[in-house]
Amino acid sequence: MKLKNILVLMVVVSLLFSFGALHERFNIEKGLKEYNYILDLDEMEKLADDSDKSLEYWLGFFKGLGAGYVSLNEETLYSMIEDGKSLSVDIVGDLEKEYEKYSSLPESIKNDMKDGNVDKFDLIVKIHDSETFDFVCNGLKNRYDEDFYRVYEEENNYVVLDGSYEDMIYTDAVKYLDIDGTGIINVNNPVSSKLLLIGIGYDMEKYSLLEASGLKILFRPINYSRYSDKIVDNFIDSINTLNPEQRYVLFYGKEVAGYPSGMGKLSQYMRDKGIVPVMIESGEQREHLVQSGLDSLVESLDYSAIRAFTMWDFIRERIGYYNYAGAEEIENSLYRAITERNIRFIYFKPYMDGDLNYSDNEQLYVDSFASLEERLQAHGIILGEPSDMGNTSNSIVDTFIMSLGIVAIGIYLINGLVSMRSKTNIALAAAAVSLFGLLTYLKPDLAKVTFALLGAVCFSSLAAYVLAREGMKIGNGDLGIFGCMSKAARILVVCTAIALMGGLYSTSFLSETKFMLEMDIFRGVKISQIIPIAAMIVFYLEIIYKDKDDSIIKMAKRVMMSDIKIIYVVIGLVLAYVGYIYISRTGHETSVQPSDIEMISRNFLERVLPARPRTKEFLIAFPALYAMVYFLNKGFKILGGIMSVGAVIGLASIVNTFSHIRSPLYLSVVRSGFSLAFGIVLGCVALVVIDMAYKTFCRYKESLDA
Repeated sequence: MKLKNILVLMVVVSLLFSFGALHERFNIEKGLKEYNYILDLDEMEKLADDSDKSLEYWLGFFKGLGAGYVSLNEETLYSMIEDGKSLSVDIVGDLEKEYEKYSSLPESIKNDMKDGNVDKFDLIVKIHDSETFDFVCNGLKNRYDEDFYRVYEEENNYVVLDGSYEDMIYTDAVKYLDIDGTGIINVNNPVSSKLLLIGIGYDMEKYSLLEASGLKILFRPINYSRYSDKIVDNFIDSINTLNPEQRYVLFYGKEVAGYPSGMGKLSQYMRDKGIVPVMIESGEQREHLVQSGLDSLVESLDYSAIRAFTMWDFIRERIGYYNYAGAEEIENSLYRAITERNIRFIYFKPYMDGDLNYSDNEQLYVDSFASLEERLQAHGIILGEPSDMGNTSNSIVDTFIMSLGIVAIGIYLINGLVSMRSKTNIALAAAAVSLFGLLTYLKPDLAKVTFALLGAVCFSSLAAYVLAREGMKIGNGDLGIFGCMSKAARILVVCTAIALMGGLYSTSFLSETKFMLEMDIFRGVKISQIIPIAAMIVFYLEIIYKDKDDSIIKMAKRVMMSDIKIIYVVIGLVLAYVGYIYISRTGHETSVQPSDIEMISRNFLERVLPARPRTKEFLIAFPALYAMVYFLNKGFKILGGIMSVGAVIGLASIVNTFSHIRSPLYLSVVRSGFSLAFGIVLGCVALVVIDMAYKTFCRYKESLDA
């Protein structure tokens, strides 16, 4: 068989296996058609305090809008103080410095301090009423060992909690200076204790109020790693006794309940009861908030989990943004989270006005809830009971066979630039296949991420190569403006199809539940954008710009000695700026944000289309491809080269669209389809404008020559 046939066969086989992985992922995404709201009780209480309506009213109001759940956090000493309970808390180390407070302590506590049974890291809690005292004591007894706390009931209801150095909360280091201003010592002053934030128990008054509201209650346990095993026992007992129908859990704080020693017990209980953990997306809209033990818990449950979006303050303050009259931009944020990032729970917090007050404008909530529900129905997503994703993963064998396409395309591209003998190609292919096989066997997870990146780069570069080859066929002046439009459209469709295939192929390596949950992510986004641009430059110089009798040195000299018109410099600088913005805005950790005009345009497209096409594709890159064809037809190879770089940005962007694994497959395909359609229309418009400008320039030049 000829080399080309062998390479095509390798690509076809790898694509067939990749489609199998995509099919499993598509079936999972097809089942994720229900979403819901979890009301944050603490925030609902603040809304009630800020308005003239009661908490009961607001819970009923949001239930009427479709909210199905409400979270109930465990009470802490801090929350009890915030709620106005009759208790006060002091750190022993602080009391030892305040004579009046120290002298008012019971003698039994003073004696324990002298004997070393109570030290400076401990927390002294004075409780002023018997009901609160009983609640605290029962909560401590049910959650912690007896060596953790001391009860002084006979002497004014004191409780002492056994703290440690690790429990202390410090200020930033304070530098102390001598008379010459020289630093002598840095001191971290303790200001509080983490013991204020340990779980005490669920407030039964709040529980009864929530139960009466008709909302489904989600207990949120608080972990304290020193006694994690007993905390799990209490959490299990609380659900079995008070909330046996709970099917989701949203963990509170920095750790999962039971971390580290009680994780096995928690996992088994959740598996037996069918309880699904809820993972809150981070503020960067990538991965999830870090909670110790959460990833291992989800893994132990075979990746049974649901993604949630929490309403950060900067989100819920967006009332009246982008010339909207109400909370439309908040609604847009929720819409994107659900449709584009497989979010199925909204951890809902009330909106806030410009003065950071809680908005009690009921019509805002009515309008945005109703509008969001209507827009989501167009995607087949409805209010209901969210489902977990289930578990799917690629086998080692499938991953290896899928990787063969990378080898084939890589060799094809190398041969497109450098002619190699059959033996060399066979040796190169054998070495690559062996290396890929070894990597897949030894480091399967690393192999998948690596192959996804290489696949994205190879297909983007292949699209660039085809673009250069097609550009080479364009004759000087053979095409009129309509001929340029037709030629450009055909090239764009072919190159877009290659990029679309590349996007599907590269994402197939990561079409696993853990990537869809963003417990692991596609890495190398910027690399996958930059390399195709570099490849396009090489392909253009070698295939289009280079004369038949040119050597590399001759071509380099010709490029360096070319007459560069000012217009080339201007266009090059503009394109360089666009490229900078493009690369800077790739990924999530970027300070370069879209302008208000762009956001308004994006929002409009989101409301009228199932998926918003990417701006850089249809507005910049694809018209640049049309301009490349026009300039090559006129014999302007330098301008054509500049435009080819702009064009490949859009082709790489299509591949990159699929690297967002949390985005549903159908949405990425539809998004690329709209980019192509809009790009064809705007490309034609661009050619008309360029042609008019060129003819005007020619007439002006003729007038000067005359």
